[in-house]
Amino acid sequence: MADPVDILEFWFEGDPEARRDKWFQGGPAFDAECRRFEADWESARRGDLDRWLAAPTSLLAFVLLTDQLPRNLFREDGRAYATDAQALAAAQQAVAHGWDKTMRQHERSFLYLPYEHAEDLAMQAESVRLFRGLGDDHVLEYAQAHYDIVEKFGRFPHRNEMLGRASTDAELAFLEAHGRGF
Repeated sequence: MADPVDILEFWFEGDPEARRDKWFQGGPAFDAECRRFEADWESARRGDLDRWLAAPTSLLAFVLLTDQLPRNLFREDGRAYATDAQALAAAQQAVAHGWDKTMRQHERSFLYLPYEHAEDLAMQAESVRLFRGLGDDHVLEYAQAHYDIVEKFGRFPHRNEMLGRASTDAELAFLEAHGRGF
């Protein structure tokens, strides 16, 4: 069983700019590295790690474990989104307590990603607001792109097949023209 420090050290080791491609482009090698945390993800999914929500540092590790790591553990599989609600609830708790203000900018970006991943327009609007507050136009563009897709479709069409949802003609046309859209 990993502890929060293990997850934070794994995710944030080295220079954040150098890690950006690994974080957001992933790939089989990085996915394989992430597999060491699969049992921990399962523990979090079951609620066995809710004690991690009591402090900013362990809460951030919980968000990584329930939001980022499953996207690598279960790439192109609906389980990638199975703990999104838990990640969002944790992120909302951190923001409500002002814990995000104690984090470094790249940590805050990851704390805010559950808002960006939500298929809920109000959470998307909050994502744009939070990312705007970071003062980084690059991450704000992605937040806005996610908002635009949820505003248009009420969900992320690229998830439909993985989640067993039927796509509308408009969603299929969008996917054909834009891929994921961001």
